[in-house]
Amino acid sequence: MTLTSPSTIVISDATQLERLTEIREKLIASPATESTLSDCKDFLQALLAELENKADGDETQPISGSVAVSNFPATQPVSVASLPLPLGASNAANSLSVTLATDGTFAQSFGNKEDPAAASNTANTGFISLFKRLLGLLPAALTTAGRFLVDASIANFQDAPLQSETALTAVGSTPARSVAGYKYCTYQVDATGIGTNAIVRVEGNLTGSSFDNLNLNNVDTVLTQNKAYLFSFEGKINNIRFTLVGFNGGSPSLTCHLLKGN
Repeated sequence: MTLTSPSTIVISDATQLERLTEIREKLIASPATESTLSDCKDFLQALLAELENKADGDETQPISGSVAVSNFPATQPVSVASLPLPLGASNAANSLSVTLATDGTFAQSFGNKEDPAAASNTANTGFISLFKRLLGLLPAALTTAGRFLVDASIANFQDAPLQSETALTAVGSTPARSVAGYKYCTYQVDATGIGTNAIVRVEGNLTGSSFDNLNLNNVDTVLTQNKAYLFSFEGKINNIRFTLVGFNGGSPSLTCHLLKGN
């Protein structure tokens, strides 16, 4: 059955057409007797029952035709202010104000700006209270740390006390002195009793009992005058000593003073 308009019904099902044909032939082929009318009534009731079943069923009935709709604008203007956030203008006027409960989970964990500083580092309090405690302790901590760094720097760069040795009056060396951790070493040698000359050198090593000449050219120094001499070495070694290699004439006496520093 096809529904084409509210006022016209076209019956297309073969069974339904057959029912209508039988009713028409009964009416045309014989006089309208009671038997004929009874048969027509039966055919008509069967046809109505079939139509009712179709009307109550799930069968989709196609609808033909169309409805014209006009007068719609080509575009529909939309203002930014009418859009929902965050598509619209996100500002204070369009935002929803939220007030958190002072005894809620967030307030208990994070805290409120009015909360006092925590009494201890392990206090069961909010983040704000602990942060206020940190701010209170920070100046003293920075002062202590700064003083420690300054003291450490002074200790690292401060010269060691001047170390004086017993005078060398014969061929030999002063005791080896540790200079580990120092970059600069200077010997002042006060020479007296030199005849023709005295031959000396500054020696050093990293470990063991053997020492080597610290002169960059690996040569000894010849002293010819009775005066103070300075011997400087720059570099990293662990031990240093001063050696009288030999002398010619006189009775030399060499008093050595060691200064080490950074």
